[in-house]
Amino acid sequence: MNDDLGPLGDVWDAWTPATKTILKLPWEHFYSTMKHQCEEYYDHMAAGNSLGAAKECVDFMSIALNALRHLGYTREEIATLILGRVTSRYIGQTAKIIKSYQKRFGI
Repeated sequence: MNDDLGPLGDVWDAWTPATKTILKLPWEHFYSTMKHQCEEYYDHMAAGNSLGAAKECVDFMSIALNALRHLGYTREEIATLILGRVTSRYIGQTAKIIKSYQKRFGI
């Protein structure tokens, strides 16, 4: 396991051999793939299969890492980006974020 991304570093490393292919993909690939994974997550949840849903969540993270790779970020830059996002967006603001989603999307 690599420390900069925790266990997600292993996900990053698993996809490293495909980097050239990933960089050639259109950005829509990541959008479409994430949509399909969300549908699979929904199907697992609807069937009461929480383990299947959890595995789809891991796939979300894998897709997100490859989208960031596609954008040109390195694993170190991703770690910094994550920590910055946590600090600037999440800490102390999670209740506000949930309320915003409830108001904007009715969820």
